[in-house]
Amino acid sequence: MIDGGMILEAAIGCVEEDGVGGFGVNAVARRLGIKPPSLYNHVKNGDELALLVVVEGNWRMLRFMESRVKGVEGGEALGVLMCAMREWAHEHEALYMLMSQHSPDPASVEFKPVLELMFALFSEALLACGVKESEHVHALRMLRSMMHGFILLEAGSQFALAEDVTESFEWMIARFKT
Repeated sequence: MIDGGMILEAAIGCVEEDGVGGFGVNAVARRLGIKPPSLYNHVKNGDELALLVVVEGNWRMLRFMESRVKGVEGGEALGVLMCAMREWAHEHEALYMLMSQHSPDPASVEFKPVLELMFALFSEALLACGVKESEHVHALRMLRSMMHGFILLEAGSQFALAEDVTESFEWMIARFKT
């Protein structure tokens, strides 16, 4: 009997093994050994399937970042979180790419819990760096723009200059924390 967890794992497997282009209802059904119409007993359509995968991807990235920052104190937490996000995106490049194609909706029942926890995790790190609580939304938007842009450019091999990309990333972290 197929259940939601099996469908989610099959869908994530499709994305991670075959890339964003290899993901869809037909591919997931094939992976599960069922006909595509049978999958519609569990999800309405491909958009709902993608939403489930994107939300789960965010949960997995959050848990990874939490595991990396555990026990880290003070202002170092922000750099650890940034490095953890980049590391997770490297390890799950296709899933991160799919996640980047779907805007998180903070009002949606699916996204709201993970977004609130991610906001809290980064807010705590920002406080430790001296960022006023009233400026957290602005700081997080700037941080997300920097991180997401860096990760996407790196994944697309867009950093062609001779300097080491990791050194550039560390330089970015140091500048953001000041």
